Amino acid sequence: MEIVPDISGCVKVCTGVEHAIALTSDGFVYAWGDNTYGQLGNGRKKNSEKPQKVKGLSDIEDISSGYYHCMALNKNGNVYTWGRNNHGQLGDGRYTRYSDYNTGSKLLKDNDRRSAYMVNTLSDIVQIAAGSGHCFALRKDSVVFEWGELIPTLFELDPDRKTKTPAEVEGLENIVQISAFGIHALALSASGDIWRWGNTVHAPGEGWDSPRKTAVFPDPLRITAGFIDTVITSNNEIWQGYPRDGYENGESKRIVSEKDIAALR
Repeated sequence: MEIVPDISGCVKVCTGVEHAIALTSDGFVYAWGDNTYGQLGNGRKKNSEKPQKVKGLSDIEDISSGYYHCMALNKNGNVYTWGRNNHGQLGDGRYTRYSDYNTGSKLLKDNDRRSAYMVNTLSDIVQIAAGSGHCFALRKDSVVFEWGELIPTLFELDPDRKTKTPAEVEGLENIVQISAFGIHALALSASGDIWRWGNTVHAPGEGWDSPRKTAVFPDPLRITAGFIDTVITSNNEIWQGYPRDGYENGESKRIVSEKDIAALR
């Protein structure tokens, strides 16, 4: 490993397939790596081994990255997106079209963005989360929005199975936190209910296309979606559950205790 040059004051880093973005303490975003679809947000096509400042962004409070697209949230609750748009994941009402959807062998219309775009249908957003080809945003009134690839149909043959602009996720109430990974998402309510939709395996027809309650925790502090979803509780316990199984056994598994965490400090 080596130190990434030309960047300091970093407070958060997110990675995509072959790119990375970083948020600094002064509210700017930097990106480096592959720039095939505009992931670096610098208005150009050339890849960069060194961090490049994402154009047009300031006062940023949070970032997130999908496979080939990126998100940023500023202090005024505005959401910005840039990069690949083959699933409508940039939320601008468009998507990049190919003659062969499965292989992407011939580009018909390029609607990717190489500079940050403000999603003008969203406001008062307090949290963002990016999946592989879709995005999520939590508004301060607890409403969750999603757009892009309609999970869990990752290999659906119909290229129009997309939500190209933010749409409210039905069936959720009092949500205080969201998280996304791959082709599934999590939401945590104020009462400790954990909701999940989507899938973690790349197979059509599996998973849930609308949220289902999968677990309840009395004092959850943070949720993180992954191949194995995790929950950190207020007493410093870490629990895990396999989202593919949807916690159907009715229980999660504690993998690290407060004592274990204290020993690591």
